[in-house]
Amino acid sequence: MRLNIAGINIDINGDINQFFIDRVQNYIADSNEKNNQIEINFAICDDIEKPNGKIIATKADRTWLYDENGDFGYFDYNDHFNKCVFTATISKRIEISPMGTEHKKHKINIKFYHYRTRE
Repeated sequence: MRLNIAGINIDINGDINQFFIDRVQNYIADSNEKNNQIEINFAICDDIEKPNGKIIATKADRTWLYDENGDFGYFDYNDHFNKCVFTATISKRIEISPMGTEHKKHKINIKFYHYRTRE
């Protein structure tokens, strides 16, 4: 799915629910447009590995850090489930187009823990 918000092209991939799709209808863009500046990947997971890296701050369940690749991110650790229940990693890279033009692109990976009802 391609969105255009405030002139910024955003590609959305992965586990996207209908609630999200309903809320972004006014921003859906032509998928043939080139040069997305942001790519967001959503994943719903049964298990999320707690990221390692240099911790910047912790407040309640949320921890902000620079991971082992130097990318900025944060995660939520839930003591009740004794699990990491959410991670977001934001990386910035420069891509070179076939024409030799530099193109800045942000890639955001988001993982949500798949809560299941306990029986």
